[in-house]
Amino acid sequence: MKLIFIIMFSLSMLTVKPEVDWRRSFNNAYNISCCGESDCTKATNNSTGYVGELVFTERFGNIVVNRVHPSLDGRPYICTTGCFFSPIGV
Repeated sequence: MKLIFIIMFSLSMLTVKPEVDWRRSFNNAYNISCCGESDCTKATNNSTGYVGELVFTERFGNIVVNRVHPSLDGRPYICTTGCFFSPIGV
């Protein structure tokens, strides 16, 4: 039984996407979790990530930024919830 649990736990860890997990710990301006499995995309390099900015994405169209957080992997992201993850130091 213990071996089955260890195998099942190991398999479940294979499906976790670490690049999504860190974004889930942040909330937008309305206290809603920033990201789920399918509602974030990399933002264009010319996006600045200020509150009120309209960011265009090919995947989701236009999204208005309502909360800015630091990007822990150094890449800019925008979520359909309005969260913008800006590279640290930008």
